[in-house]
This record gives sequence, C-alpha cells and structure tokens, in this order.
Amino acid sequence: MNDNDPDALRREREKMRKRKERAAKRGRTLPCDLCGCVDGPELHRVSSLRPEVFEKLCQVTNTILPPSARVCCQHFEDHPSRVRQDVSLKVKTEFASLYYLSPSTRPPPTPRTPLPHIPREPTNSELKSQVIRLQEKNQQLEDENSWLRERLSDAEDEVVYLRSLLHHQDVHYQFSPPSLPLSPIENRKEFLQTIITSDYKYWCGFSNEVLQSLVCEWQEFGVEVPQNWEMNFFFLIFLLWLRQGWTFVFLAHFVKVVRVSLRKHFFRLIERLQPWCMQHIGFPSFEEWSYRTQVNQGLSHLFPHTLFFFVDGTVVKIWAPEDSKTARAFYNQKHGYHAYVFFIVVTADGKIVYISDVRSGTEHDKTHWNESDAPDQLEQLYCGGWNGKIMSIGGDKAYRGIRRPNGWENRVTKSAEEEEKNENENENENENENENEQTVKKNKEWWCDYIKDVKIARHRAVVERTIGAMKKWLILTNEALISRVSVEEMRSLLVLIAALTNYQLITNNTTW
Repeated sequence: MNDNDPDALRREREKMRKRKERAAKRGRTLPCDLCGCVDGPELHRVSSLRPEVFEKLCQVTNTILPPSARVCCQHFEDHPSRVRQDVSLKVKTEFASLYYLSPSTRPPPTPRTPLPHIPREPTNSELKSQVIRLQEKNQQLEDENSWLRERLSDAEDEVVYLRSLLHHQDVHYQFSPPSLPLSPIENRKEFLQTIITSDYKYWCGFSNEVLQSLVCEWQEFGVEVPQNWEMNFFFLIFLLWLRQGWTFVFLAHFVKVVRVSLRKHFFRLIERLQPWCMQHIGFPSFEEWSYRTQVNQGLSHLFPHTLFFFVDGTVVKIWAPEDSKTARAFYNQKHGYHAYVFFIVVTADGKIVYISDVRSGTEHDKTHWNESDAPDQLEQLYCGGWNGKIMSIGGDKAYRGIRRPNGWENRVTKSAEEEEKNENENENENENENENEQTVKKNKEWWCDYIKDVKIARHRAVVERTIGAMKKWLILTNEALISRVSVEEMRSLLVLIAALTNYQLITNNTTW
C-alpha cells in the first residue's frame, strides 16, 4: 500500500473507527500493556515491530515485553499508516521517565452488563387469538367426554342384555359369562340353572344327557371331591375350565373359591382319570379297525383292501423360556414361536388311537415318530395281518419313509403339479431307466420307501380335523398355564383331552 495515497489512508481510518465502535459495543476496550491507557487511537502488536524497534522500546521503557503485548501509539512518533514491517516507527525517548504498568498487573476488561428484560404486555389481537385457541381446546375435550359417555352407556346396555340372555332359558348365545355373586355351597343349584341351561354344549362340550353319563363313568374311578362340594358341581366346574380355558384367578372369582385349591384338585382329578382315558384311547382290533375304515365310504372305495391309520403333529404355544439354550430348543421355526409338539394317530373316522409324548418345539415330525413306541406297538398288535388286508400309514410330506412294521405301506400326500409332472416323465422313460430305478430301490432299506398319492389328501384331512376338535378345548390356548406345568402334567392333560374328544365322537357331540 502506498503511504501517500489519500484513499488508502481514508480506508485505514474507517477500519479503525469501525473497530473501535465494535469494541465499544462489546463493552470493553483493551488497555496499553505499558501505560494502561485506553484513549489511544490505535494499539500496536509488539510481534509486528521490527527487531531494532522492539529492542529500542524495551530499552527505553526498561521492561521485557512478551510477543503478544500491545502498545499504544503514544510511545511512538507519528506514522502515516498501519504498523507493518515496511513502516519505520521511531520510539519517543521522552516517555522513558513515565511509570509503566506490567502486562501481568493490567486491569481486566470491563464485562458487558446485559439490559434487564422487561416483559411486554400482549396486544388485544394476541389476547383474542389466545382466547379462541382455549375455546377450541375446551370444545374438543367436551366432544371427547361426550363420546366416552356414549361408549360407557352402550357397554352398560350390552352388559344388561347379556345378563338377560344368561337367565333366559330359550335363547342360545355364546359369550364369556360375567362374574356372578354366587357361593359354591349355597347357590349351586341356581348356578347350574342360570349358567348351563343357556347353551349346555357350548359351555362344557357335551349335552345334558351325555354329561350325566360321563359323570357316572368318572364316579366309578374313585375320584375324590373336595369337602363341602357336590360331585356334579365339581365335575361341571372342571369341564368348564377345560372347555373355556379360563385361568384359575378368573375361575376362582367366578365361583368364589380359593385359587390354590382349584389347581390342586383339578390336577389330582386329571391323574385319577388316566385309567378312564386309556379305555378310550388305544389301537383297535382288526374287526373294529375294518369297521371304522368302512365308515369312510370314499376311502374304502378307492382302497378296498387297505386299512389306514393317519398321523399328524401339531404344536401348543408357550411363553419364551428365560434361558437362551432352552429358548432355542423350544422355538418352532415353522410357526415362529416357542411351543410343545406332539402327534396323534387316528382311524379313518377320526378316533384317536395313539397320542405321543410331549417334546420341545424343534423336534421334527419324522424324528418324533421314529423315536416313539408307536411302530413297536403296531408290530406287536398287527404282526399277523388279517384276511389279506394291506395296512398303511397315511400322512403329509413330513412322514416320508417313517419307521413302520414289515410289509406296511407308507402313503404321503403330494400336489397335483407333482402328479402331472411324474406322469409326463413316466411316459418318456425307457426300459433301461426303469431297470436302474429298480436297482436303486433294492439298495435302499425297505422301510425308506414311500408312495406319493394325491388321492389320499382329502381323506388324510380327518387327522387335521381331529386336532382342531382337540384344540376346541381352550385350556390348550391358556399360555400362562401351559408354560408353567411340567412335562408329565402336560402329557396327562393331552391324554385327557384326547379321551374327551373321542367321547364326543362316540356320543355324536363333535363340533367339526
């Protein structure tokens, strides 16, 4: 920059003026490190001076200045522009006798004091808008309150209507019963008349006549009834618990008894009824088996010389175990939750003849069958055959090549697309390929062979309908109970439900 340029000098002065204005607005002005003056027009940084000027300044003032010190222009002779390396400054020697301040003892900068905040009074327009917003919010709350009152009144009307249906004997309406102020000792007859007569089969799974005969059969097995309880009432509550799947807390509140007493007596009753269950679950004789196969006329027409057992597995959902290894063992990948697994074997008309033990959810259907005692029982009971009949086990694709007695068939389902594809391949096969296939079959174990048959699919569905009838006993959907019982208690409960399902089939009380 040219020192004689008036425009440059003007720009430098303007920058200095703005710098002072900004410093004044910030509420502080830096003092000189030598004299502490704050009135000077400009402060020079010591690090921007020439070495000889800096030494002269330190000699005249008899101080040791740091490189970050600032010195006002009063200690130098007049200069035309900003201090730079090419601008020669001369130190004024007449200021040597003045008292200079040390940089470490200079006064701190004056902090800026903020102005006090004075709240502004709202204007009339702002007050009006605020009143409008409050009125809208109040109207919205009133609308929500009125809607809740309507819902509450509707719910009360529905409760009154359901109670009227409950006490009406001619109307059949299925719903969960409300809690009634009844004691099991004083008002048992009233309880039986008001609850069960509304829809007897829905509540317990049996009609009134069948239930009486069932209770008579159970009495022969020496079942212990709790003290001050009538036997019919106790069996009725037990069947309600099995059919409706109520928790012990709800059932205890419903009949006004102790919850712990209910659980103890119910599971004791299940153990006492196991001999009765074994009378209704078991592999049939040849005559009964042939009769039950002939009941399904479509199956007997397609396979006139074959006796069928159908097998299928299912799951019972439980809560996730806390232990990670146990949780992995019980997680069923197909259904996506933790569960117990078991399978049943039924005849052609849907009677359960075998129920397996309970295992974890990762157990495969084929592995579960092969490790059970069902093949051994079939070998012992039907080893001789009967009147040239062919004995077969039908199932889905999970039961291909299962372990079975010698000479038995294994028929599994297949889709119509697979059947059409196999027919087209068989038309194009030659004799050499057929010989190769026969050779491969001979090299395999005989029980690994199976027959894919699309015609058996509609008849195999009887086992799925039987599983659906078992799950109509909603105690299997009570995850809180199923997750806490032991494996032995779970097995006993499944055996009882299977026996009750067979009893429904015998007495024509099925709900398929």
